[in-house]
Amino acid sequence: MADFMSNIKSEIFVMSYDFNATEPTHLQKTHYNVYKKYREKNPDTPIVLVSAFYYRPERMKNGNSKFRVINQTYKRAISEGDKNIYIVRGIKLWKNAPAVFIAL
Repeated sequence: MADFMSNIKSEIFVMSYDFNATEPTHLQKTHYNVYKKYREKNPDTPIVLVSAFYYRPERMKNGNSKFRVINQTYKRAISEGDKNIYIVRGIKLWKNAPAVFIAL
């Protein structure tokens, strides 16, 4: 899938698949590699790493562990000189969602 996506030219690449990763260990094995594969073929495309939002307490621990993996990818990319990568913690989107829906 990463090979396929990296061949699609786009204005922005939003990378958000941790909700589908059953365990943080799976994400640990794949997240940076997916980022790197895309970045190699798309050096100028902005990349936004977005974590899933977990609103049920029983899922928060797993969600926090997954966010740490995403944050590791972000920090590593920054340390490697990527100036066009961004990170959004999904729970912040969820907390702001009611205001967005009310405005509609």
